[in-house]
Amino acid sequence: MKLFSRSFLVRARVSLYPPARAAVLLDAPEGRWPEHQAADRYGIGVGMSALACNRTNDRRWPAMQAALQDVASGIATSGSDPLPGDLIPLAGFELPGGPLRVVPHEGEGRTEVEAELVKAPGGVVPRIKVDPKSAAPTFELATLATLVALAADARAEERLALAFGIEGLLAWYREAQRGSPPRDAFRFANAHADDRLREIGRTLPEGL
Repeated sequence: MKLFSRSFLVRARVSLYPPARAAVLLDAPEGRWPEHQAADRYGIGVGMSALACNRTNDRRWPAMQAALQDVASGIATSGSDPLPGDLIPLAGFELPGGPLRVVPHEGEGRTEVEAELVKAPGGVVPRIKVDPKSAAPTFELATLATLVALAADARAEERLALAFGIEGLLAWYREAQRGSPPRDAFRFANAHADDRLREIGRTLPEGL
């Protein structure tokens, strides 16, 4: 008998289209949603962000920090209004054009990125499923696109939770080495978000 399952809980697939567009699809095993949908949507956004922070290089790290801060701020202050369309500028990543726009899925992109949450000893952890290992910041941009896509379909309180999770993640990386396991950053971010939500009488969804 298996003591735990490594099957995924939720998966994000991001298709990157030139010159500056991305589409995000979410998938969960049959029967998991809607009960765990809120936790999964929050978790895949913050989990991918932890993975992106861990794997980005030193040159891109300042740009990734700034982009996460901008996206979190834009998500948190938008309330239930439509999100601004310029939350993901490309200039900081030394790429032309932009901002990166999140669009409906148009089929397979030039680059495909996949990440997922899995159940492991000690709790839920994020992992990369498909990584193109490109010289371009593909995983970083896919992560930012996922955050925007998640927030676009979320209620105001869900957007706030996502922003608090990113806030906690950035707080972790101000103190910890980026080479530390993403699962540690993910757990710290979740605890931070839950503390911040409790200050206003809310909590993170169960399952994290």
